Amino acid sequence: MKAKVFDAKFDSGKFVGDMVDWSSARRLNLVSKRVNVDFPAWVVESLDSQARHLGVTRQALIRLWIAERLGRAQGEAERNWQLIVIECTVSEIVSNADLSVK
Repeated sequence: MKAKVFDAKFDSGKFVGDMVDWSSARRLNLVSKRVNVDFPAWVVESLDSQARHLGVTRQALIRLWIAERLGRAQGEAERNWQLIVIECTVSEIVSNADLSVK
C-alpha cells in the first residue's frame, strides 16, 4: 500500500492498525543511556523528600523534572524561532515598502 493511500485512510478516521507490521515496530529515542551526576547532599535530600511526597522514586522524579524542563526549553526555542521568522518577515515588508509621503 502506498503511503498516500494509508494516510488518506487514517485521515478519514478508518482503523489502520491491521495494515501495520507491528513485529518490526519500534519507538524512536527511547533507548536508555546511563549517566552519572553528582549532587550536593542537600539536593539529594530535597529530591528524596519531594519523591516521597509524590510517591515516586528519586530517579523517576529526576527523569520527570528533566523531561519537563527540556519540553519547556523546546517550546521556548520553537517560539523564539517563530518570532525570528516574524521579525524577518516584518523587516522585509518594511524595507520593500514605499514609505514616501505623497
